[in-house]
Amino acid sequence: MFLKHGERALAFKRAVFCAGTVGRALNSLFKRKTCAPIRYALRLKGGGYARRKNNANMEDKRMNKVVYGIKNTELDGLTDSLVRAFKADEKAQGNSFLSANMAALEEQSALITTAILQDKALSTLDEADSKRDGAITSLGAVLKGYAAFPIAAKKEAAAPLLAVYEKYSKAGITKAAYIAESSMVESMLGDFAADSLKDHIAALDGVAQAIAAVREAQDAFTAASDAYTKASASKGASASSYKKPILALINDKLVPYLNAMQIADDADIREFAKVAEAEITRVNEAVAKRNGKKSAAGE
Repeated sequence: MFLKHGERALAFKRAVFCAGTVGRALNSLFKRKTCAPIRYALRLKGGGYARRKNNANMEDKRMNKVVYGIKNTELDGLTDSLVRAFKADEKAQGNSFLSANMAALEEQSALITTAILQDKALSTLDEADSKRDGAITSLGAVLKGYAAFPIAAKKEAAAPLLAVYEKYSKAGITKAAYIAESSMVESMLGDFAADSLKDHIAALDGVAQAIAAVREAQDAFTAASDAYTKASASKGASASSYKKPILALINDKLVPYLNAMQIADDADIREFAKVAEAEITRVNEAVAKRNGKKSAAGE
């Protein structure tokens, strides 16, 4: 349908009037109480955004898990600290979930402590043998030095002593098995204790001390050997075998639960959670410092 010029102008004015009326009506609608649900929804949306930001901040501050690069001794120390902190917190002890899992952690802590002591006893035997070999070698060096001394009296005093030493050196005293070496050392020390050699030893500075060092090293090896035998008789699993279950208990049960309770603002576990977070952070930082970088939790 085609409108004349005057009719088109009139239609345009009516359209402008209607548009303005609708605009004012909508503007009034948003100001009236009838639009309160809409305004509430908008505020709710804004509040939800704020809560999401708060939740994100809480996630950033959550307790971290224990890094897998932790040493067995460090893990043992951490479990001991957590158990002590829990036993000192009466409020936290009232939580049944924590009580059950901390009891399990205490049991694992005792096992890894025992295993570490056993592993240490086994590893010290080689160290004791190395020190014994070093003492024997030093004695030989002293005697050989006197044997090459330009003063005749010193050379003569050293000759019978060096003969005793070389008898056992040629027999491979420092290369023999533990038991065989111990037998040879005791025999050599017996030879040096002969009355006929006392004056020779007294005439040479440092020889008596070198022989005494061999005696001391042999006694230390004997003690280490006894500890080794005792540990071998009662040896259970190695310390490393307890590492995985302990980390699983802490990282998969305790840490997630404590994080959840912190979000819920559970006053009963608040202090224990702070102590646990501080202890875990301390050991994680020690591992990171040792490795020169931060380790990924659980890796």
